[in-house]
Amino acid sequence: MAGQRPHGGDSEEDWKPASSAPLPPAYIRNLQQPPSRLPRAAVPDICTRLLAALRGGQPVEPLTALGVAWSAWLWYAATGTDNSEEAARAADSRYGCRKGPCNRQWGSKSQVYRCLDCQKVPAMAMCPDCFHAGSHKNHNIKVYLGGGGSCDCGNPEMMQTAGFCPAHGPSEGPVAIVPAMQPMVDTVTACLVQALLFPTTSTPLLAWLVEATSAREVFRGVACAVMLDPDTRYLPADCLSRYLQMAVTGLYPPHTVEVLVNLLLEPQFKLRFYPIFIAGYHHVARVVAESPDRMVDGSPQSQEFVHKHAKLTSQLFAGGNLVNEAVSFESVATTLLGCLEVVLRQACTPRTAEDQPIGEPLIFQAHHRILSARLYWVITADFREYLFHDSRMGMFLQSASARRSWVKILSWLEACNPQVRLRDEHVLFDDPMWANTALLDLSVSRTILTQLHEWLLQPRGSPDHALAVGDLVRDCLAAWQDSGIRVVPDTFSAHHPLVHCISLGLAHLRRVGGLAAISGLVEAAGAEGFDQLLRGAVHVFAVKAQFRCNLWIRNGGDMHRQMFVYACNPGCSIKIDLDIHLIQLAVTFFGPDVVVGQAVEAFGVDKWLEGGTDIGAEMGHGATTSRPENENTLLGLTEDLLLFFIVVLTNRTWIDCNADVYMRNEVCTWPTTDSQYGLQHLPDCAPDYAIS
Repeated sequence: MAGQRPHGGDSEEDWKPASSAPLPPAYIRNLQQPPSRLPRAAVPDICTRLLAALRGGQPVEPLTALGVAWSAWLWYAATGTDNSEEAARAADSRYGCRKGPCNRQWGSKSQVYRCLDCQKVPAMAMCPDCFHAGSHKNHNIKVYLGGGGSCDCGNPEMMQTAGFCPAHGPSEGPVAIVPAMQPMVDTVTACLVQALLFPTTSTPLLAWLVEATSAREVFRGVACAVMLDPDTRYLPADCLSRYLQMAVTGLYPPHTVEVLVNLLLEPQFKLRFYPIFIAGYHHVARVVAESPDRMVDGSPQSQEFVHKHAKLTSQLFAGGNLVNEAVSFESVATTLLGCLEVVLRQACTPRTAEDQPIGEPLIFQAHHRILSARLYWVITADFREYLFHDSRMGMFLQSASARRSWVKILSWLEACNPQVRLRDEHVLFDDPMWANTALLDLSVSRTILTQLHEWLLQPRGSPDHALAVGDLVRDCLAAWQDSGIRVVPDTFSAHHPLVHCISLGLAHLRRVGGLAAISGLVEAAGAEGFDQLLRGAVHVFAVKAQFRCNLWIRNGGDMHRQMFVYACNPGCSIKIDLDIHLIQLAVTFFGPDVVVGQAVEAFGVDKWLEGGTDIGAEMGHGATTSRPENENTLLGLTEDLLLFFIVVLTNRTWIDCNADVYMRNEVCTWPTTDSQYGLQHLPDCAPDYAIS
């Protein structure tokens, strides 16, 4: 029933606020109108009794049902006036005008500005008012429709101080609590008591708390002080930890996240909250792993949970020194990757094929709610957000435990959920297996690989980074050898994060030290090891040719999308480029025979080139080359094989240079070029655009 105290877990059973008597009916009738409309002499007594009832844990739902004017009464209880603007002006005159960051929050489809010249982190955003009031003339600006967030104007961890508007600036330090602020302290305490006891029915009180902490820094400072050093007569000593648990396990009830986002603007609050958040992160993993029934694919609850969590962590993980001081990198990385491993195991089943290890959770259940509702995204997004800062990417490379945890997860994705070539039966085109697996691969591996690639392209002075990249390649090689993954005929999977990570690491080492820098790693893998690494990359090109020759016709819809994402989508071109680069390295170190032999076999034209006729297995129809259509098919495969050799010999891949100044050369392996194909098939959307 709504209004009851939550049960289960380590909840409030060892904490009870000081008891108080319920409000008499006569008082409740007076609460239905603002204090300014009541006799002045009666208002203080009504207000005192209201705060006592709220702090004593009296249910707030009956009062809300009777139409209590919550905002007006709470403003009066805190400041002596029921008008928010008058309360803000009174705070300015009494305690001084403290600017502080803007932190204006917005929902989806709101116009947002981003100044690439003023930003310190890629997630920086500004509201229209702050942008137009600031100094951004002739800057590189992006304007887009935001999906939710808050304005970073005035926050020195997010943007350069020169870009601040006149109304906002850095926090001026902790607010000193003086006796005159006691009414504010009592009002904030009452709101937090109700939030902890009745999170689903305390919405109007939390809405006021969001409004107050957004209005002036002094109100925000008081709320921080109450949460960090609560009055134990009414609130538990671990108030902040319980508030976080309440918010997460309740799937972020209304306004709970907005309160935290406002308070995180205060450095002292972020320093205290950050370790509490990491220590309680298992609550997030538990919610995702258990996947409550209401968090189904595309449901408002699942989307809102993901959105609100991202709003909180984007503010929490932003900045460098402050976050790094609060909790060590090892602690954060171990927690996030450990929780991701726990969550993904819920959506896995063991592989049972003879050529693959038994007992490892390497096949993902496509219909599992964690995948279909993409709930894992909250954890992978947190990890990516945390790595956005340059110093943390370096820490990640140099942390053996973090690297190996991430590589272990990548090994689960290696060639997972392959598409099987269907010959005799029809395809269920609404099967989400490939789409859900592709999104998982994008979130866990591809996005971080792209981020790592961009970080490695920047000048790095420390030789430790090169050593760490070498260690990452060794970790991936070891995981690849232990996984036992082999290419299975008549299957296709573009998910090869271990192979792609190896190729990216070798590309960086070659760029800074030449071929001599990678010769030891290549020789350690050996010709046989490299031969196995190459099979997946060559196999993809062969399947692409088979699909163009209509040999995957019954898989047409799925394969069409997969090939586009792998080879044609500009945002994902790093995958095909990493495969090309690995093949080019193999030719360089082991000669062309290794690649030529694999390619001829993979493209399925070896018997035909040798003069054989029994190739019905290649066609899938029990036919021979005597039929003209099969001759044309084999000619098409041979043509694509020759084109594959041209690509390997001539292509300069994207990973060799910055994507901002180089566009990968296009080779037409389709009826149209990659760009023409993309223009025809990309969905209509409003892209980011720049203003100079």
